[in-house]
Amino acid sequence: MTAMAKPHPSLLLVLVPVVVTGFAFYVANWRWPELASGMAGSIAWIGGMLFTLLIGKSADVIGYNPLFVALAAMDILGAAVLWALLRKQPARKAR
Repeated sequence: MTAMAKPHPSLLLVLVPVVVTGFAFYVANWRWPELASGMAGSIAWIGGMLFTLLIGKSADVIGYNPLFVALAAMDILGAAVLWALLRKQPARKAR
């Protein structure tokens, strides 16, 4: 009897959204808005999981101090971009 090969863990990244979306599509009686909602939820789940993995791996590799400094710099950069986008535009003259 031969042993079955173990599937790669990243296979879950493909199979879980496909199965969940297919089930949602079936339950929603083949309506597209519900399918889009299920796909958005699956993509959000994958994004959250990958972000957690990235931050955890970064903390292991470079440590917590440089990671928190980089996160603080991103907050300042985001505030500067938001400030630039939301500042008042000069009034235009009507013709």
